Amino acid sequence: MKAIKITKENSSKIESAIEAVQSRAKIRTISVESIFKRIEYIENYLEHLLYKKDWNDLVFSVDENSQSFPSSYNGAPASTQYKVKRKATGWFLEAVERTYCREKRIKTDLTEKSQEMAQFVSRFYF
Repeated sequence: MKAIKITKENSSKIESAIEAVQSRAKIRTISVESIFKRIEYIENYLEHLLYKKDWNDLVFSVDENSQSFPSSYNGAPASTQYKVKRKATGWFLEAVERTYCREKRIKTDLTEKSQEMAQFVSRFYF
């Protein structure tokens, strides 16, 4: 998937990327609005931790429907998850996939350039 800049103008492109992944799914799905809300949440959180210039190349994996399941639960339920990356011009949707639910809603992916910053940020639970 080619990275899509997360803006209101690109809502239709983002929607088509989401629909391609969750076309048959009925539960644990996401929407364009949920991506916008989560980006706003991440930005509000990062404002208190880092200078804006240090946000470049931070990557977050998001599972809007994260939850833990008891061991007696048969199978592993899937949810739609996405990966966003901060670049100099804004946030970009890097990937959308349907995979097993995680326990953590937002996970920081460590990259080479942002290793120091991400190490500090990854200590916090979103």
